[in-house]
Amino acid sequence: MIITLLLTSDRVISSIKELSGYTTAIKSTRGLRKDIIWHRSSNPSQKAQLPAAPELKIDHLSFGYGQHPIFKDLNLLLPYGSKLMLSGDSGSGKTTFLNLLTNNLPPTAGSVHFGGQTVSDNQYAYITQESWVFDASVKDNL
Repeated sequence: MIITLLLTSDRVISSIKELSGYTTAIKSTRGLRKDIIWHRSSNPSQKAQLPAAPELKIDHLSFGYGQHPIFKDLNLLLPYGSKLMLSGDSGSGKTTFLNLLTNNLPPTAGSVHFGGQTVSDNQYAYITQESWVFDASVKDNL
């Protein structure tokens, strides 16, 4: 009886944790979604000026922290529909690369273009796969 109760409670708790993760992910994009909705409602006839098949182009991109170079003269052309997997040890530059792509970090040299346009502040974002569950009640986590 006790084992059945423990197994059942574990299934309920894991479902609640999973729901909490989804809720956290949805809440973390609230600002971005509001900006998109506001932009659409304030400019209903204005459409993004991107080509039908935009490509990502990185030209001679360099970046470093102080005297420690992370990327030097990086060039990349990613055609529309391509996939790129970033993998590596912790601290190897994966998040730095994504922050450079979205212009959250300014490169020391080079540029990033998407659809023929130079990427500038707050045009693009990425959503991480991390969900934060705090050591608190379910209500506090929602």
